Amino acid sequence: MQPSGGQDERRQPHQAVDCQAQGDIFKGKITAAEVARQYDLTVSEVEGWIDEAQRSMENGFKARRKGIRE
Repeated sequence: MQPSGGQDERRQPHQAVDCQAQGDIFKGKITAAEVARQYDLTVSEVEGWIDEAQRSMENGFKARRKGIRE
């Protein structure tokens, strides 16, 4: 995982963090605090991204189930 730094990325933590780190967070291999340190983000930014990603996945599953029932 290579941090890329930059002001724009601080505003969009989910874009600053590479796919490997994102997967590792969800698998529990790395903590939000570790990712925040590596990518120069705050823990709350990373946790916010995690919450947003979980909501998006839940909505995707709900929509998929609804489509299957029809």
